[in-house]
Amino acid sequence: MTKTIIRMRFDNEAQAIETLPMLRDEDGWVRDGDSYTLVLVGRIMESEGVPGEDPDGPPLVPPTYKPGWHADILVTDACPDKTTILEAVAPYVVEPAGPRHKFAGEQ
Repeated sequence: MTKTIIRMRFDNEAQAIETLPMLRDEDGWVRDGDSYTLVLVGRIMESEGVPGEDPDGPPLVPPTYKPGWHADILVTDACPDKTTILEAVAPYVVEPAGPRHKFAGEQ
């Protein structure tokens, strides 16, 4: 069975929701289907910033984030929505040099 890994960057979560309604139900995202696994990465921190002296106060330097809202999916050929998913996410596919996580068995 062929597994396809897709890493995506959306402008925000709302755009991901609009693009991938087939991966949601009335309770929100369905992360583990019979033939796919969805990882919601969200915003990726680029720099942690510098905390202030008061732990409850504002930081001296706020953290910075990479652009976008990120999600990854591993989808198998058995997924009935595979073609629909691939077509829907095509404009948002990215190939990061160093992904934040890897799926089990991923090289």
